[in-house]
Amino acid sequence: MNKDYKLDCTDTLSLFVAVEIKKGEESEVWPYLATMPLSYITPLEYWPENMVNFLTPTGKDLTDSSIEDFKIRWERIEKVYNSVNPENTLTKDEFHHAYSIVFTR
Repeated sequence: MNKDYKLDCTDTLSLFVAVEIKKGEESEVWPYLATMPLSYITPLEYWPENMVNFLTPTGKDLTDSSIEDFKIRWERIEKVYNSVNPENTLTKDEFHHAYSIVFTR
């Protein structure tokens, strides 16, 4: 994955979802967002560390790749959005939740 600080489509849509979730009922898309799960366990970056030994070698590689991919996406959000919006920054958890909504659709 390219580590420059340009957002790709997934980053951009995840950022939009995160910002709209923070607006809550004031968001025009809140009726849709309110139907989304509040937590996720299916994306591999949520795999419990104490359960990694139960994964196949390929599963471990995919989990590591998924974790690294999200880390890079979060770095982009920090640089492109949070650094220029000090009054309305996103937390890593807020962005991760929004990213999970986008990634699992």
